[in-house]
Amino acid sequence: MGSCFQSHKIIEMKRIYRMIPVLIILLLFGGCTSSLDYSETVNEGPWTAALYREGGEAFVTGYEWDGTEEGLRIEPNEVEGCLVTRYGGYFGRGLPMPFSISVSDSVFVNASEIPADADVEDVTFTMVITNTIYDVFINDLEGFFCLEDENGNLSYYRLLVDVELDPDNAAFYMEEGRLYERDREGDIEIRGVCNEEVEGFDPGNRETVPSDDVHDEEGMPDEDLQPGDEGDVSGVSGIRDVYSSDGNVCLRQDYLHLTSVIIDGDEEIPVDIAFGEYGPIIEKFDADGDGKEEYLIAECEGTGTGYCVYGLVIVREKDGAYYSDLYDWRRFSDYIEENVTFRYNEETREVTVYEILPPFMDRWEGVTIKLKREAVLEDIVWSDIIRIGFEDGRVIISAPSGYIFDDSPAPDYEQAALVKLGLLFHEDGSFGIYVNSISEDEAG
Repeated sequence: MGSCFQSHKIIEMKRIYRMIPVLIILLLFGGCTSSLDYSETVNEGPWTAALYREGGEAFVTGYEWDGTEEGLRIEPNEVEGCLVTRYGGYFGRGLPMPFSISVSDSVFVNASEIPADADVEDVTFTMVITNTIYDVFINDLEGFFCLEDENGNLSYYRLLVDVELDPDNAAFYMEEGRLYERDREGDIEIRGVCNEEVEGFDPGNRETVPSDDVHDEEGMPDEDLQPGDEGDVSGVSGIRDVYSSDGNVCLRQDYLHLTSVIIDGDEEIPVDIAFGEYGPIIEKFDADGDGKEEYLIAECEGTGTGYCVYGLVIVREKDGAYYSDLYDWRRFSDYIEENVTFRYNEETREVTVYEILPPFMDRWEGVTIKLKREAVLEDIVWSDIIRIGFEDGRVIISAPSGYIFDDSPAPDYEQAALVKLGLLFHEDGSFGIYVNSISEDEAG
């Protein structure tokens, strides 16, 4: 088959402890390794993988289908001599890299974008969980895709994934066609794959008009959005238009050809903006006080379960030419890690989150929250949710605290402390970051 596929590139955070049988597997295949051990990425055949060469281990992050029937069977064994022990994992300092299936030139579409008279063909992959695999970190691998031929005609497909589990694998088991991971906190279903028989897709039995309501009243991305709800997308053209708050500037993204352009009156300015389920936000204002307006774009750089991060792109004009600067979300999360800390009173279950300041600074910015959860607070993380919004000609970054309790390694965002950062721009294009406020997150 000549069709092309590309899975959701959604990022999902997952940290779990294993039961004893799984710990045995970890010891047999290199021990309990940290993400710092996986410091090299390689491509070999259809595989993209991260390697821990000293331990002889690898996790596969991507599989590129060659269009053949044989290629529908996904069975990793070794990559550059390293034994594959995981589908997906964490790279370097902790960058989440979930496993995905892809083929070049394909475009992800939502069911609502498929024309009612279109034929949709099912293509089913078999994902093999060998007895050496002890972790599966994926997004939803199943979804809809389209392919454009040389004449501009579109063909639509539904990608499905079945699982074949080695009976000697101690980390997982199958039940009623579903894959479960053994965990001492309670077994976990691995979503995104399913062996159950599925009904044929009826493109006429779905909504065809996506919602235009994409942001909350503060201009922040609506966390309750579902794929396809974040702008006007034509199922035939694959075009998404996002307008500034005053409606004068449009950011147009072509999902078929993966190109983006700013449309401002008669001017069209090509830009390099991330594509994803949750679209960007664009505004135009003079951010640095130099008398010239810049285009400021908050782009979604990653999203998944409990995980959504935005970065900032600034497009400036100089001598008749436009250039852009990207400020990755890590810059903002790193700033919070370095400048915000907490203290916890176990007896009263009160956590105080506050800005780190030298003793001579005669001010204090922080909040004290009495937590309802009775488990002991061990740590706070700031890297899972980074929002960017625009308020009165300013750029505001906000991040809620993710609480790590002793009874679960997964971040809890109930009663989170919300840190807001302001960006102070300078005429040379640089900017400073400062803590604007720390308060309890009303959304939590």
